[in-house]
Amino acid sequence: MEINDLINNTSVQKFFGITNIAEISNETMELIRLLEYCKFDKGENMVSCGADAEDGMYIIINGNATVLSQNNKVIGKMHSGGFVGEMALISGKKRSATVRADEELQAVRISRPLFNDVVKKNPECYTVFMETLYANITNVISEQQRLKAELDVARKIQASSLPKTLNN
Repeated sequence: MEINDLINNTSVQKFFGITNIAEISNETMELIRLLEYCKFDKGENMVSCGADAEDGMYIIINGNATVLSQNNKVIGKMHSGGFVGEMALISGKKRSATVRADEELQAVRISRPLFNDVVKKNPECYTVFMETLYANITNVISEQQRLKAELDVARKIQASSLPKTLNN
């Protein structure tokens, strides 16, 4: 992916806090140049549960992915603009989930050293990062609550279709 494609990508702009392309600092341009373009095929893991976080985190540029628990249960969906692997990047602990591409997916990788440089040189990036992280967590919780409500409705429908008493 060319530097101009990255600069014009809304996900990258959001991460770096770019509001006006004409005013991008040389420092931010250098950091953007260090992003590594990655492509994942359908069914390929972007990150795997239990793996080290040494590869850093990813910003999804184009495509969708499914987040799976350590038991391979679906716990969420990721879309363009989403961050993948950010929790392990911050904590330095092993990956707590697997993220699998639902289709061919394009992303940029931010290594741990690059992330630290970005935060040091551009502190507002960290604010945007934390806001996006909060939004992602809120979305996962909302999705879990929606699924629970749907299951409750299905349970009530099933229960209402059973006879009140059993005749022997």
